Amino acid sequence: MTWVLIAIVAYFFMAANFVFDKIVLRRFIVAPIVYAIYVGLSGVYGILFIPFGFSLVGFSEKPWWVLPLALFSGATFILSLIPLYKAIQKHEVSRVAPFIGLLTALFVLALTAVFSVEYLDVFELFIFAILISGALLVSRPKFTFLGVLSALFFAISFVSIKAVYQNTSFINGFILARFGEFIFALILFLLPAGRRAVKESWKQTRVTRLGFVAFVKIFAGLGFIIQNYAIFLGSVALVHALSGVQYVFVWFIVFIVHALTKKLEPEQFSWATIIVVIGFMMLALSQRPTDLAPGVKAYGVTFSKSWAEQLGLDWKSAYLAALNDLGVKKLRLPVYWNEIERQEGMYDFSNLDWQIREANNKGAEIILVIGRRVPRWPECHTPEWAQNLESGNQNLKLLEYIETVVRRYKNEQSITSWQVENEPFFKHFGICPDPDPELLDQEISLVKSLDNRPIIITDSGEFGGWARAARRADIFGTTMYGVVYRNEPPRFYAHYPRMPSLFHFKANLAVASGGTKNLIVSELQAEPWGPGMIYELSPEEQKKSMNLDQLKSNLRLAREVGFREVYLWGVEWWFAEKLEGRPEFWDETRKLFLN
Repeated sequence: MTWVLIAIVAYFFMAANFVFDKIVLRRFIVAPIVYAIYVGLSGVYGILFIPFGFSLVGFSEKPWWVLPLALFSGATFILSLIPLYKAIQKHEVSRVAPFIGLLTALFVLALTAVFSVEYLDVFELFIFAILISGALLVSRPKFTFLGVLSALFFAISFVSIKAVYQNTSFINGFILARFGEFIFALILFLLPAGRRAVKESWKQTRVTRLGFVAFVKIFAGLGFIIQNYAIFLGSVALVHALSGVQYVFVWFIVFIVHALTKKLEPEQFSWATIIVVIGFMMLALSQRPTDLAPGVKAYGVTFSKSWAEQLGLDWKSAYLAALNDLGVKKLRLPVYWNEIERQEGMYDFSNLDWQIREANNKGAEIILVIGRRVPRWPECHTPEWAQNLESGNQNLKLLEYIETVVRRYKNEQSITSWQVENEPFFKHFGICPDPDPELLDQEISLVKSLDNRPIIITDSGEFGGWARAARRADIFGTTMYGVVYRNEPPRFYAHYPRMPSLFHFKANLAVASGGTKNLIVSELQAEPWGPGMIYELSPEEQKKSMNLDQLKSNLRLAREVGFREVYLWGVEWWFAEKLEGRPEFWDETRKLFLN
């Protein structure tokens, strides 16, 4: 969020300069090339930053193009000022400047994509569109060809400096770009036409006016420096998309100046300002929160005894292989009500006892998933004897079962937390009763009364709202999928776009609404999701939703999101693939756990 706030500060200074320009341009217009030369020659102020870490020594280790590209960025910036000032001469500044700002943002977005300078995910593009739409409605810009030319040069300059910042320090890049400004302005001045224009302008200019212009440009300079730092830290396209905030500040500053001096007519307030503010808030919330997403610190797996059996495996062999061969140290184990309490009041914990004992022997940590709705189809695993009970009675039996499980295992040191239910608010998947927040709260309260270890509540990453789950959780867990088959018409493989910003947005929003600050990925797709159960699909069909490239893509997404723990989904299938002579997934995931 830091760079977003820095960009906002930059646009406040630019808005102040914009208001001052209104005063200056009413009374005093300098020839565009002269104005550009003055600004370029003032780029010599870059030497003031040299003591703060400037060094050319490191450039020998950088790509050869970094230094010339920095100089080119500065030169192109000055070049962009000439059509800008010509456009301002011909048209109303309050209409031309917003047009150039908006078009610059669009050109920047296009150039960064073409030259792979940065990547905006789909959610960020959505926010970009909101910000641009709001700025368009607020500023009511006027189209001019000179404006198009200026915006294109501005975009080239800013995209170039972003590429430079990606390969060197802010101080190095910023100073070299200012040298580029100075050199280009000096070339313009040395040209006969440039010298003549400066000479004529100097004759007509009073020193007091030059002093006022210099004062105005201090605001522009401060805004420019701060804007560059925001570009260094964040997205150059989104920094420019935020330009609409500048015009919100303009309205506010003009309103204050009018109230105090009556020298400026107040700008008409536009309700489109609300769109700009919404876009800004969404952008701020979509930034990676370092406290919530410090980077992946550990990987684990969800292991399901019943799923291993459905795949035709010796489930104990698969479990031991995960512990011994893969080296898994973090397990998420579902506890199935219909297996533990096959007959009412008669509990069989032998298989779960064995799993916990083997995990203890290997020093592994366990999340125990308890409740009616736990991982694997059909999601809700109600025993046959309880299925025909009236809902109130079934809920009472569920609470009795949960209490029995917690009391049995609350002294197991390997159990680090209790996950109560699985995605309890996600009603669009599984054969389950409708979500029951009141029952969920009773379950959570019951577990907390029996043991003080953290409670995990999970929700769907792509479709869940998160807030209701996160407010109830000590640790919140999200799912994360890449390719899934849609079983309802129209049927097709849905490829979810990689949107780390959406996960950050939901995390920030959940915390802002009172949710926990401890987040994990409870379920990262690492097995196929096709038009049937995996064991019904051919290897070719399985590859449509899960292959090695897709696995790596999902892992990259998890790293970009950066929640501290990631539990992979599919260890049983990897083992089955390994036994079939296809060990690629087993070997690839082993690297995660051994490291």
